[in-house]
This record gives sequence, C-alpha cells and structure tokens, in this order.
Amino acid sequence: MSSEEVAFYEKEKERLVKEISKVVEEIALTINNINRSQEGTVTLARDKVTGEMNMWKHLRDLGEAKAKDRADELLASSGPHTEAFSASAGSNRALSSSTSGDATPRAQS
Repeated sequence: MSSEEVAFYEKEKERLVKEISKVVEEIALTINNINRSQEGTVTLARDKVTGEMNMWKHLRDLGEAKAKDRADELLASSGPHTEAFSASAGSNRALSSSTSGDATPRAQS
C-alpha cells in the first residue's frame, strides 16, 4: 500500500469516527429528552390520579354526611315512636342492604 492510500484510509477512518461520535451524541440527547418527557408524563398522571382520589373521597364523605343528615331528619320527624324506630332502623338497614342492595332504612309495619 502506498502512503497516499494509507493517508486516504486514515482520513476516511477519522471522518467515520467523527460521524459515529456525532450519531452517538444525538442518540444520547434523544434518550435524555425521552426520559425527561416520560418523567413529566408520569408526574402529570400521578397528579391526576391523586386529584381524582381526593375528589372521590370528598364525594363519598359528602354523600355519607348527607345520608346521616337525612336519617337524622327522618328520625326527628317520626314523632313519639322515635326510639323504637331508631332501635329497629339499624337492623332494617342491615336486612335491606343484604337482601335488596338498597341501604335506605325502612320502618317495620
């Protein structure tokens, strides 16, 4: 091999090494960008789920409070047999929720 050929191959080798290095740097940059994007997506998803869980808990608590207030209203307006109704309401709730799936208290007739 002549010195001109060796010089040509050395230059070509350097050019290819630079090109490969450039591609590797671009790949590393792309991977870093993807990782940052995924972290942002995970953070947004986590925040969304946390917000939805908090909303669900709030609505559940609100529903329980409203149901309790309504039960108290019914007990207060039921007249002189309030204590008897109050005592039987718990068993009626358990019975009605286990048989019909409806947890509303029912007075015994």
